[in-house]
Amino acid sequence: MTPHCRLTYDIWNFSPAFRQVIWVLSKMKKIISGIILCLFLAGCLPATASVKSPTDSGSAEIPFTYRAKVRDGETRALAAYAKGQFAAKMGELATAADFLRQAADLGSERGGILLELAHLHLRQGNLEEAVRASEDALIADPDLLLAHLFLGEVHLRTGESAQAITHYERAIALDPDREETYLNLALVHARRGESEEAAQTLKDLVARDPDSLNARFMLARLYQEIGLEGFAEEVLREMIERFPDSDKAYLELSGLLESQGRWREAAETYRQGLEFTPDNTQLRHLLIGVLIREGRLGEARRELETLLAADPADVEAWRKEGLIALEQGAWEDAGEAFARILEIEPAHHQARYYLGSALEQQQRYEEAVEAFAAVPSETPLYSEALIHLGYLYQRLGEEARARDMMREALASDPARLEYHLYLSALLDEQGDVEGALEVLAEARRLDPQNTNLLYRKGILQGKLERWDDAVQTMRELLEINPEHADALNYIAYHYAEVGRHLDEALDMALKALALKAAGYIQDTVGWVYFMRGEYEEALAYLEKAARELPQDPVVMEHLGDVLHKLGQNDRAVEAYRKVLEIDETAQGVQEKLDALKEL
Repeated sequence: MTPHCRLTYDIWNFSPAFRQVIWVLSKMKKIISGIILCLFLAGCLPATASVKSPTDSGSAEIPFTYRAKVRDGETRALAAYAKGQFAAKMGELATAADFLRQAADLGSERGGILLELAHLHLRQGNLEEAVRASEDALIADPDLLLAHLFLGEVHLRTGESAQAITHYERAIALDPDREETYLNLALVHARRGESEEAAQTLKDLVARDPDSLNARFMLARLYQEIGLEGFAEEVLREMIERFPDSDKAYLELSGLLESQGRWREAAETYRQGLEFTPDNTQLRHLLIGVLIREGRLGEARRELETLLAADPADVEAWRKEGLIALEQGAWEDAGEAFARILEIEPAHHQARYYLGSALEQQQRYEEAVEAFAAVPSETPLYSEALIHLGYLYQRLGEEARARDMMREALASDPARLEYHLYLSALLDEQGDVEGALEVLAEARRLDPQNTNLLYRKGILQGKLERWDDAVQTMRELLEINPEHADALNYIAYHYAEVGRHLDEALDMALKALALKAAGYIQDTVGWVYFMRGEYEEALAYLEKAARELPQDPVVMEHLGDVLHKLGQNDRAVEAYRKVLEIDETAQGVQEKLDALKEL
């Protein structure tokens, strides 16, 4: 059996043109049925039929037998055709095929009957016989349009493109006004990589029928597939000009512009479409997506207001409204949006999760706990909800429950390294630094080369004042990523604090600053220069750091120290006072301030 014979065909999976073949043949059936009835009434057919049970021995023959009194070929053909139709309705497809074959041999409508026989073979899943019957139909009638369409469709679906092209071209010659034939022919050429032929076929259709939207759409998509996006855009803009109320044209052109990163033009195209179809929610949602992508959140929210005014139950609009509000830090608006979704769809667990996030940001911790706790365990957001619950219980002073939530989240997905980091950070906050290190050690067994894990390990070792271990861990990290700015900064600052390896410290600090121009790294560079006694250089960097981090007490203290060294005592006093405003418990700062007052 060939591969084609293993296919199961359903006629309704074929194109409208192909189904028209069957429609025509079904009309023939009604005519034939009328003729048979007339013959019966005229006494040309027997009043009874002998029926042999298919379970009888030797019943390999056709189960229904008839005797016709009239013997001329045309009438016998009609009788055979009628028997075939009856057998087909009874599910006896093989028997029906035999009768149709007889009808084709006897009657003058050989081509049409053979084409119906081809359809019957398709119902049986016998593709080879279907092709053979339809080819025989063309032998009987070379200009049988429906047979060419039938074979074109079959060959298109089985990948026999050359044969499909032959039949579609002949069908166009026989009926040049049938749109679908052009579209199928263009599709075959496109699948064969014959882009020029496909485009020309579609252009021929547009020339013949300028109002063919399908031809223009297919031509635009063909141009996109072969990389001729400029031609595609031209076709689509012509479509919009010719059919300004066609939402599909705006959708297609905007999609093309988005694929090219031309976001503003895409947004304007969506707006243009909405002028003609203001109630088109799909266009407006897509416009909102582009506005969000562009960071034009205010405009996006105004478009969402329009959507929600028209349909207050538009869950997707509320979802976008809530997410934008979260992004903008409008926590109350976000909470209202997600609460509204839950009124419409109580089982919308993503909305419940984000409601918890909005409440958490408002420090409404008990309500946030209630929202996160209601996220079902079978949803993808469950583990994330547990992480939030751990944080919330920590804020509420329930440290044991906080640890339990974090550990449950980690147990639910032990391969998630960020969960290890969350639990480690929680234990660190609770003062269990050794426990935090143990969690990181477990995580490193999963990913020994993970630089985030190494960096956290070094930080925790520093908290335990295991400075040599901390520096060694940071150096291990730098072997993996020599441009890790924070690891470079950590070692440089440590060496400055202990007054050792200051040349290496300066090199590392300057490299870190080149990689990451952050205020705390400016402070490190300045502090290294200070420890080297290069106070003018130190002042330049520490002033930059203070401008970026005016609320950092360590930075302000460093600035006061270098100002004092340079004799700028009034400014030094101002810097030290600023430190005490930020942190009145800052160790040693009051003593420095008192010493300056005595000068």
